[in-house]
Order: sequence, then C-alpha cells, then structure tokens
Amino acid sequence: MNNSQLFEESLQYFPGGVNSSSHSFYTVSGNPLFIKSAKGSHLTDVENKNFIDLHSQGILGHQHPEIIHAIQTQLQNGFSSGTPSELEIELAKIIIENASNSEKIQFFSSESQACLNAIKLARAFNGKSKILKFSGGYHGDSESLLKDSGAGNSLSKSLDSKGIPKGISDLTLVSEFNNIEDLEDIFRVHSQEISAVILEPVATNMGCIPAEMLFLQKIRELCDKSQSLLIFDETKTGFRLDFGGSQNVFNINADITVLGNSVGGNFPFGAVVSSEKIMNQAAHYGDVFSEGIPNGNSLAFAAGIATLNFIKNNPDFYQKLNKKAENLDFEIGKILNSKNISHRINRKASIMSLFFHTNKVSNFQEALASNTSLYNNFFHFMLENGVFLPPNALKSWFVSDAINDSEIDKIIETVGKFQYS
Repeated sequence: MNNSQLFEESLQYFPGGVNSSSHSFYTVSGNPLFIKSAKGSHLTDVENKNFIDLHSQGILGHQHPEIIHAIQTQLQNGFSSGTPSELEIELAKIIIENASNSEKIQFFSSESQACLNAIKLARAFNGKSKILKFSGGYHGDSESLLKDSGAGNSLSKSLDSKGIPKGISDLTLVSEFNNIEDLEDIFRVHSQEISAVILEPVATNMGCIPAEMLFLQKIRELCDKSQSLLIFDETKTGFRLDFGGSQNVFNINADITVLGNSVGGNFPFGAVVSSEKIMNQAAHYGDVFSEGIPNGNSLAFAAGIATLNFIKNNPDFYQKLNKKAENLDFEIGKILNSKNISHRINRKASIMSLFFHTNKVSNFQEALASNTSLYNNFFHFMLENGVFLPPNALKSWFVSDAINDSEIDKIIETVGKFQYS
C-alpha cells in the first residue's frame, strides 16, 4: 500500500488518521508519510522514498550503533520487570553529576508525566496553586498545562484545549514569551499565588525561539522575590545544547528541570531533577504521589546511557554538531536573501527554525504572523526533493549528529532550487 492508501485506512481507526498532531500534515495540507524504517539521518517511507530527516529529535539520529548494541544487550535480560534496576542508577549518576542544581532524580515513562510531576512537586513545596506558563509553550498533555499550548493547536479556533474544566484552567496564568513588562504585570497581581513558572529556555513548539538573557534573569529575580519555583522544561534541549543542559548555557539556575527523549535515546522517557529538599517530597519518601510500573523501562535507560556516554567520550561532539546547524543557517539565509524572500532564521546550537517573516520572531504571536502558506509550499518542495522538514511552520528543526556534510550540501542545494510563489 502507498502513503495515500494507508492514510485512508488510518482515518477509519484514528481521529484525523494520526496519533499525534506532530505526525499530521493538516497544517501543511496533504497526507502524512508512513515511515517503514529509519537509519542514520534518513527516513524511508512505504513507497521506498528516502528523506534526510530534520524533523525527528534524536540527537544521534536513528539506529546509532552504540544504542543498538545497548538495546540488544538489554533485550537478552528483559526490559520492564516493574522493579528497580542497576541501569537506572547508572543513568541517574551521569545526569546528576553533570546537570546543574541536581541532587536527586525521578524517572517516568513520558515527558508529559514528568512535567505533571514537576508541577505537583512545586505546589507541594510552597503551598501555592497557580502556574505561570508562556503563550505557545507546550509542556505535555496534562490539564493544567494545555492552555495556549502552541504549534499543535495553532490552527484551531481556540489556543486552549477543550475538555478542561474552567476551575483547572483558571489555575494557569499565561504571559507572552520574552516580554518582561507582561511578566512583571502578572507577578504584580499574582505573586502570592504563583507556585512555579515553567518554560522551555529554548522554545521549540512555536518554532525555535530562544529565551532572551534579560528575560530569563527577570524570571529568576521575580521567582526569588515571590518564593516561586522556576521549572526548566528541557525535554527537547536537555543535553542537546550542552552536556548538562541549558542552565550551563544561559547561566541561570532552575529549581526543577524536566528531561525527556533527548536523554532517553529517543525512547519514551521523562525525568524530573532537582534538589534533595524538593525531590524528597516524592511519595515513596514524602507525600507527593506518583506511580507507574513502566517508569523502570530498562531499554530507555540502556539507550540513554549509550547516548550520553557517546557524547561524553567525544569532546568535540557539540562543536561539530553545532557547526552543521550553523552552516545550514548561514547558507539558507544567503540563498533566500539572494531571492529577495523575506525570512528570519532562529537558531540555538543544533535547533533552528525558518520563518517567512519580515521582522524579528521572539514570541508566539510574532511566529503566528509569519507567512505559513509560503512555508507550506517550501515544505512540500523540500519533501518532493528528499528533505523531511517539520510538517508545521511553527515546529523546530533538529539537526542530528548523523547528518553528514554531503547531506548538509544537498539540503542547501535543494533550498537553492526553491522558487518563490
């Protein structure tokens, strides 16, 4: 069966034919690709067409030999016994020894579960109820965090998910990303109610939009004054920007850090990291309850250990990876300038986005104002020429270590053939 036939069949079983908005081609129009295999930097669909992958988030690409070896070894010993394992201690040691403000850690089976538990820990710690997030920020599928949640919901009439009682929604405050004045206004009114501020230090669900330094510093200052906690959602950026995370890059300490698939070797994975005082509230020691037999998935631990050890054992890893993204950034910008196509490229390390926009893009509203119909044309042109970009103008591109120089050159060459219309 080809992609169109499989999509028609999938519509009989799944709402919209897919199981995640990030799998859908709804915002760019057309049918999604059904991928039968992925290796290195390439995806292969059911029609045997190959694509260079800038959509998936695995920092080492697909089927990295050391990850495959670790998984195959662990498979011989089982992978979900519902009990502790030595592997989880080994992974915890690597993370805690390298991530800032890390004394204890708790593992989960998903990023959503980890973000939800970070919120519970914050509320239990200071006894406050409200959470402040930023417009366009996505922090998993928990009720209190699906307010104004970014790219997956950007074409809906409302930016808030339905099905959430008003009483729960009212506990979530929303501010504009990178807007210090708006942030101060909200704290002026709600400082005694705000338990925590949660954000991605590099937003990835409104396109790639790095937080500005003065903005992060102001958040830290206001949290300290109000005895609110700062939560960094590093499910996409953790150990991708730096061996330890964004706190090292921005020199801003978060009270709680949430890690995700980028640390778990691209397996379903989540983790919450914080000080001993905050983490000791967890139910098996304190009074914040959490449960989940799959939280001890040894395959994810084995893949995570292999991923982090590979990065650690290659001292120039980040320099080489970031150079690839820097090359894409510079050359694509040069080509679009020569074609007089208005655009902005945002990039932080190996995460980037292309906005067809005349002005700076520093928050979700500015991202929404970009020319998404032109991006849709660009997306399909690149796809037809073997480059798989995110099927949404407001999603980020992730450059993996698996992409080689010749593939970077092919991406640049393909962009050069794009005609503005």
